Amino acid sequence: QSELESCKELQELEPENKWCLLTIILLMRALDPLLYEKETLQYFQTLKAVDPMRATYLDDLRSKFLLENSVLKMEYAEVRVLHLAHKDLTVLCHLEQLLLVTHLDLSHNRLRTLPPALAALRCLEDPPPRTGAAGQ
Repeated sequence: QSELESCKELQELEPENKWCLLTIILLMRALDPLLYEKETLQYFQTLKAVDPMRATYLDDLRSKFLLENSVLKMEYAEVRVLHLAHKDLTVLCHLEQLLLVTHLDLSHNRLRTLPPALAALRCLEDPPPRTGAAGQ
């Protein structure tokens, strides 16, 4: 917690320090990903503005974190439904954690493709389309 506060103080002094911004994001993830979710997303926006050359990497990392948070929320609620619509996702990862999911909503994201591993989710009652507009 003290490291996070120190990094935030440094970020106030150097608002465009990309390493400081990334460290803040990673520390918030390590401390409590759900508590800091909204703040983390704000830091991602700032970091993308400061470091546009890594925008794709940052979008993918953001997607990974959002999926991890959604899985945590699903587990805490003890449900098998995962709503990932309108999250601006660019990649899907950790599909092995979704083996028992019965409903998966991936609509309205920026997914370029759907990973072949999606077919391994045998419990899905209404699987997403295999081809077509993955981002729709």
